[in-house]
Amino acid sequence: MTKEELIKALEEMHIPKDFICFEGVPGDCFCVDQAGPEKWEVYFSERGRRYDTVCFDHEEDAYDYLYKMAESLREKTRNIWQ
Repeated sequence: MTKEELIKALEEMHIPKDFICFEGVPGDCFCVDQAGPEKWEVYFSERGRRYDTVCFDHEEDAYDYLYKMAESLREKTRNIWQ
């Protein structure tokens, strides 16, 4: 999944735009950062701290992971984002 595909999928699921931070200073949200030439990190940022960092070798894998996470959270919260 590309960044653009992820953004579109999140919009279709009615998930707020601030659910994921792609660049800049992260707020309380899920973040994806390029940590090296072939390394991508996905983590949750809260009050300036990183939690549950997961590393990927490919950008697309990081976006796939975030999509699956969004789906799971949406189901667990009983679709409060609709």
